[in-house]
Amino acid sequence: MEPASDVKTRWLIAFLVAVLAGDGRPRTEVIGLGPGRAWMGRQTVNEGDDTIRIAAHELGHILGLPDNRTGVCEDLVSGASAGPDCGNAKPNLDEIAEVERNFAGGVRIAPQVFREDVLAAR
Repeated sequence: MEPASDVKTRWLIAFLVAVLAGDGRPRTEVIGLGPGRAWMGRQTVNEGDDTIRIAAHELGHILGLPDNRTGVCEDLVSGASAGPDCGNAKPNLDEIAEVERNFAGGVRIAPQVFREDVLAAR
């Protein structure tokens, strides 16, 4: 059996999230399911996008949600494709169910970077 301090340390690392301010567009570096870093992106904030929606969208990647450019404001994973007037920061029922499945099933997520500026250029 592991010492209690080792278990606590592993648990903290498993869900360590850093939210940072950065120039340019929002982006997220996913280390796995739970840990990662999200940058808010001053350019997008200055263009008027909702800061709570940006944070929720980027944190969604750390919880295992992919980008899905539907353009629908009710879809949190639609990100910037929903336009700057979209202030919805709540995941829809399908997104909630996907996150719950990810954690219930112990899904492994490969390290990756989600970048809004790359997707916006398409």
